[in-house]
Amino acid sequence: MSTASRLTVLNLMPNNKEVLYEFAQFLVFGAENYPRAIEVLQQDLTLLGSNFSADPYFLLGRAYYMSGEYDAALRIYHQILDNKTSLSKEQISRA
Repeated sequence: MSTASRLTVLNLMPNNKEVLYEFAQFLVFGAENYPRAIEVLQQDLTLLGSNFSADPYFLLGRAYYMSGEYDAALRIYHQILDNKTSLSKEQISRA
């Protein structure tokens, strides 16, 4: 999917957690636009509220790490570990 298509979908569904997460994945792994990915993931996590989901946190940690914000990345990874009771074994091994 092109960047323009992704932005169109995001504009049509700006509060859709799955759309935000997919766009953030593109920003981290495709576009390498880490500051924008951090913004999108923070919005995604706000929408998740108290429903912990490790995947956006892992991606946010990676975005912080890749942008050189190591302390912020470490804080995110600690948040993941603090919620380890809701993680699979595979997710725990990634943290």
